[in-house]
Formats: sequence, structure tokens, C-alpha cells
Amino acid sequence: MTKKQYEQLKQRLSQQPMLKMTDEDYTIYYEEINQNLSNYLGKKIQIKGFVLKEESFTEQQLVISRFLITHCVADASIVGFLTEFPEAPTLTEDTWLEVVGTIGQTTYGGASLPVIHIDNWVTIELPESPYLYPINVRMSF
Repeated sequence: MTKKQYEQLKQRLSQQPMLKMTDEDYTIYYEEINQNLSNYLGKKIQIKGFVLKEESFTEQQLVISRFLITHCVADASIVGFLTEFPEAPTLTEDTWLEVVGTIGQTTYGGASLPVIHIDNWVTIELPESPYLYPINVRMSF
């Protein structure tokens, strides 16, 4: 996509009352929310991903994660959003969820970052394509 199309997609994101992150636009929205968090505080968000837990998390925290592939599976990295909800301790790692929640802000490891306060969630099957790929942006207008 062109740089102009990319910017238009980001602009539409900030105007949506509910951010529905699809596999196609996930990387754009993930970057935008992390870079301009104040624009998204209090907004509803819907995402899919697998459960990732860290020892340093509280009992009610986990990350709704995805694998991002830039070149090949060997270079896959994990991206995702920290979440908080009472049922988090009942979920095991690698369980796939679809969640709806509200974007907030928290501090983790000394950094300010987005957190999703989960309102609703369901377990889902592993998607046919569990990987995300970045959108290639041509710098031409």
C-alpha cells in the first residue's frame, strides 16, 4: 500500500468507536496504539490471540499474543497486548482467545504501555493462519 493509504488507515482507526483488529490490519493498529496510546484510552477493542504468561505478571494479567513474521518463520517475534481480568488464572498458555475490552494504560518494567481490561472473552480454535505479516508500505504518494 502507498504511504497515503497507510496514513488514511491509521486515521480511520482513531475515529472508530470499536477497534476490531483483523489479521490484515493488526500490525498497523498495534504500532499506532503503542505509539499514540493517549488517543485510544477508553476505546473498546476486539482482538484474537494466544495466551502468554510471564512469572512477573500478577495473577490477573496475561498477554493476548500473536507471532509476527517479517521474512520467514525462523524470524518470528511475539507481539501482543497486556490484559487484566479476573479469569486470567484459569487460562493456560497457548489457549486461543477472542477478547473484547477497554484500552487503558499501565506501567510494566518501568515502561508505560497499553493494557486491555477484558469485558468479554471466548476460547477459539487455532486459526488456519496463526501468523501476522506486516503491511509493506511504498513511500510513494
